[in-house]
Amino acid sequence: GEGDISHDDLMLGVRLACLAYTDDRPGALRQLAGAKDAIAAISGGLHRADRPLSGILTDLGYKVDRLFSHTGVGRHAPYDTQGFIAHTGSDVVIAYRGTTGPIDMLTNLCYAAVPWNPVVDAAKPKGPARAVLRRLRPNALKRSKPRRRDSGKLGKVHRGFYDAFLSTVKDIEEVLLPQLQASEPKRVVIAGHSLGGALAHGALAYLMKAHDFAVSPHRLLIVTCGSPRFGDVCFRRWVREEVDALRSIGKCSAARLVHESDGIPNLPPGKMSYAHSTPLTFLSATGDLIREKAVNRSPESFKRYLADHCPHIYLTTLERAEPYRHESRWFVADGMPLHANEQIRPVDGPRGRDPALADPEIRPDGKPRGRDLMAQALERTNTEKDEEGEAD
Repeated sequence: GEGDISHDDLMLGVRLACLAYTDDRPGALRQLAGAKDAIAAISGGLHRADRPLSGILTDLGYKVDRLFSHTGVGRHAPYDTQGFIAHTGSDVVIAYRGTTGPIDMLTNLCYAAVPWNPVVDAAKPKGPARAVLRRLRPNALKRSKPRRRDSGKLGKVHRGFYDAFLSTVKDIEEVLLPQLQASEPKRVVIAGHSLGGALAHGALAYLMKAHDFAVSPHRLLIVTCGSPRFGDVCFRRWVREEVDALRSIGKCSAARLVHESDGIPNLPPGKMSYAHSTPLTFLSATGDLIREKAVNRSPESFKRYLADHCPHIYLTTLERAEPYRHESRWFVADGMPLHANEQIRPVDGPRGRDPALADPEIRPDGKPRGRDLMAQALERTNTEKDEEGEAD
């Protein structure tokens, strides 16, 4: 249907997210861990992967517009943000790198929420520069009125992710948005893994405000894998409303991949009012793809939460994935670990967890039933209705 996402779309997003881990520096690939194998698989071998990112993207049919790298101290937190913007005849892509070093870890740990207002905040001096300007010219920061002040309406976001994203607003304004002035339809592809997935959600929110996709010929595709939560419930509400409106007219496809026991999507904790902004697509270890479905996982599975977060695992598991299933008729669980006695409280109000999904079984071939749980629940519901009819 309109706004649906295909397996090819998912593969494209994951490949771009993996490629964002490297760049044009000599020896960049050798500094990577799990992403190195993924980039080798995409490039056609380790010898072809150990090249500048520009060359890899060119071989894949892209023209590189900008490889960006921004390191500094923002208004709220340190950041070390990398990624790229490139295009083909039909696509314009922006992909963000995930966590690779100590500065990224500091960015991840800056949990406190700040208002989402990038139009104003991206134009303000940052960190030490702001402090110096305040001392030299106390009124300089008060003279100009912001072009738009909608932070109160659009919620709050993770301050570390926010500052990391703000460092790329200039790249979006100078390189990506000008390409949307053409009348020829373009697909804007946004991708990222881990920290990069969080920044991709920031880019999605920014682009939906900066460009009117509903009336333009262009459309959006966002695919993230292992992404932590970027904003709070209020932020999630308006982003989901925008995404759903665009999906209904075929102008946006969105998927947030979560692989089996990956624990990073559970951060920052939901108890801090953070929530995911795009639809969940669960990727099981056996290759089942389940759209917008609650995931039942045992506590033991969290022993593998870091191993299942590896970008190469996402890539190889998705390559062998079985046909895509859309199972959103129950509820969205935001990738949280759920057990039989827990309740789901999405934005639109509390809804209970279906007890039929609480006890997973094993298929005859030895694999977890995974996607078959939905069919099992429906069978039980129909049986109960038949029994009630007989009783009457």
